Amino acid sequence: DLQLPRQHAKFSNAVLVNIADLLVARLKGQQRPDLELWTYFQEQLLELSTFHKNQLANILAKLILLVDRNRKLPDWEPIFVYVRDYVLRSPDLGDPRIETVKWGTFDEAARQAFISWLAEEDISLFFELIIQNDPHQRKPYWLRYAEAANNSMLVVGQTDQGIHKAALKDFSAQGRTFGKGYGIPSSAFILDFGRIAIVEFSEVNNACYVYNRSDLPDLFKTSAAGWKDLRALKDKVKAIHVQSHHRNWRDAL
Repeated sequence: DLQLPRQHAKFSNAVLVNIADLLVARLKGQQRPDLELWTYFQEQLLELSTFHKNQLANILAKLILLVDRNRKLPDWEPIFVYVRDYVLRSPDLGDPRIETVKWGTFDEAARQAFISWLAEEDISLFFELIIQNDPHQRKPYWLRYAEAANNSMLVVGQTDQGIHKAALKDFSAQGRTFGKGYGIPSSAFILDFGRIAIVEFSEVNNACYVYNRSDLPDLFKTSAAGWKDLRALKDKVKAIHVQSHHRNWRDAL
């Protein structure tokens, strides 16, 4: 069995990297993660050790992929939350949808998994905070497709910015990002699937707009925290499909 010191020792970075790899290997396949190993990983490696940037990126990539395979299991929830928040607060990484240069050499599978976590969070915040009432069951529908999203963005309209000012301030303080919408009295979320992109709006009687991604070249050009003209996302001329939320809307879409 792996014997680990209780106090942090002055290991070389190479030894610390080997220990991190060993801990990830030991945690694989555990429905109930060994909390002693995880506590050591968290407190003695991630919080105290000084890894080189590339070393930390490699460790986090392996950790993200491990957590992604297990995050739906109840006992992995605290580890998932910790890893997600650690990465978002990291000055070397942050939000991959914005800090594209910092994530430029990051493992692609891990980067995509992390983006899917943020897409799920955007969808959940949209329906739990902004809308609260979801009569058409849009939230569970789009959560099914969050894993396939190449990018995502929550755009909060001016009215909702005022109503949810405190909650959005807390959201930002946790390293989260959202666009600030103007032009129409609504909020929206965007899911980019590579070939197509979809836009859902918060106000009632607003349809789901589907676009060829190439027709929205500037969709993520500015920071997700910048201002977005919501009128440009409600364009029936550019849209390849506009789906109202009638009884069978999921089948039609």
